[in-house]
Amino acid sequence: MQNPWQPFLSTLNASIDSNHHCTLNTNTPSLDNIIVPLSHYGALTVEGIDAEKFLQGQTSCDFSEIDESTARYGSYCTPKGRMLSSFLATRSDDGKYLLRMSQDITDSTLKVLSKYGVFFKSELRNATADHCIIGLNGSKASNTIKRVFNDLPSEQFATISLNGNTAIQLDTNAQCFECHIQSSALLEYWPLLSKELQGSNSSHWQLATIRQGIGEINNATLDLFIPQMLNLQMINAISFTKGCYTGQEIIARMQYKGKLKKHMYRLQITSSTAIESGTELHNSTSEKTIGHIVSITYNEDNEYEALAVINNEAISDKTLTIKINETNSFSTPCNFTVLDLPYIIK
Repeated sequence: MQNPWQPFLSTLNASIDSNHHCTLNTNTPSLDNIIVPLSHYGALTVEGIDAEKFLQGQTSCDFSEIDESTARYGSYCTPKGRMLSSFLATRSDDGKYLLRMSQDITDSTLKVLSKYGVFFKSELRNATADHCIIGLNGSKASNTIKRVFNDLPSEQFATISLNGNTAIQLDTNAQCFECHIQSSALLEYWPLLSKELQGSNSSHWQLATIRQGIGEINNATLDLFIPQMLNLQMINAISFTKGCYTGQEIIARMQYKGKLKKHMYRLQITSSTAIESGTELHNSTSEKTIGHIVSITYNEDNEYEALAVINNEAISDKTLTIKINETNSFSTPCNFTVLDLPYIIK
């Protein structure tokens, strides 16, 4: 499947790497007032009279709360509660759901969901080619959304739509928005959305997402985490009242009877070793595995900034060792600092 961004980005002398991330060859000094082609995201659509019922019984979020003006983060898990996918879900006015997720897991998510979708009057489809996902961040972002969509979302995770295109407010300060633009309308909407904003690379969007404390599953982190490890309960991405869904028994047991030993923390890491999503973190003395990197990129100080799931008792340790291959070789210890998240971990 051709990435819908490819023809357009070639006119900007931009490139998409093997992980679908976009580089615009710009030197953006900050995260303020940027527009980012989010080519690393793909999309599934689910429609039909049983679409809500089907998704309600498979995913962690409450799809009865998702309508034309409300989006939700959510996850799809194994029966053991391990995440195989995370997504941002929206619904159009004709009842079609769009699940935006990392492009490298769209096919695998479609395959596993389709096994159950055949029992419902619903249709699932990989719709990545039909949508271009665009990120806006900064003090001028809200004015841009209002100018282009003739309206502004009212709060975090609120949505607005115009002519089949959607804008979602991702933060509480109305400075971070995600736009789902029909591929056929990209040439019309990109100039409108970018009028007062500077084009930037997807690594800058990753940094903004890290600072919002939103951890997302990709191919490198499949089957590693239960939803609470990624703090999904803090962003209303888990419902504990809607009833049964795949993995619900494990997730609910952890909420009401268990004690979660790992949470997702935001870190600044100093390391000369290349670190990627999915990298194992080890105690510097015992070499015991204490966690995994969820997402990581460089910040303005040219240091790594990351979201990482780490044992709660190990977070007070001031050194980590990174496992860099499959032969049990370890790099030298790296220093890290725990940074604030926009919510309190519970």
